[in-house]
Amino acid sequence: MTSYSTAVAEVLYDPAAGHDAVIGPHLRAAFTEAEWAGLGGHSHARSAEWLAGRLAAKRAVVAVLNLTQQASQEPGLLGAVEIVPGVHPSTDDNESDCRGSHRPWVRLGERLTGAADARQISISISHRPGRALAAALLENRNDQRSSEAAAAATTPASASEAER
Repeated sequence: MTSYSTAVAEVLYDPAAGHDAVIGPHLRAAFTEAEWAGLGGHSHARSAEWLAGRLAAKRAVVAVLNLTQQASQEPGLLGAVEIVPGVHPSTDDNESDCRGSHRPWVRLGERLTGAADARQISISISHRPGRALAAALLENRNDQRSSEAAAAATTPASASEAER
């Protein structure tokens, strides 16, 4: 059986102030080196939009993993969520750039590796000057074997022997 969890996050900022208005000094650690490198070539206004979108996506991922309270106490936890442009390497899709395909994906850092399989998290980011919105969807897959094992564990021994 498959179940889903969803979360949405929004970031509002002053587009005239640039990316410093989005993150401020307290959130610099929320972005990975690769994400900072991704700012290259963007105008001042576009970099604010880009960072706001990624910050909203990170917050949505943290929320869908039920780690919002922990992240509020540890701002660096957002840095363990990397929003990667392009298509996830495990897919055979040929689209390769989020600017054209709008298909970013999530890479979870060491601190969050046990929280979920990143391939089970889908994200969508929308932004315009002054506002960014992101949604995260976590697909919780229960494989057939673990469902059968759980059913066997809750079935009385006499009933399971009778079924055999």
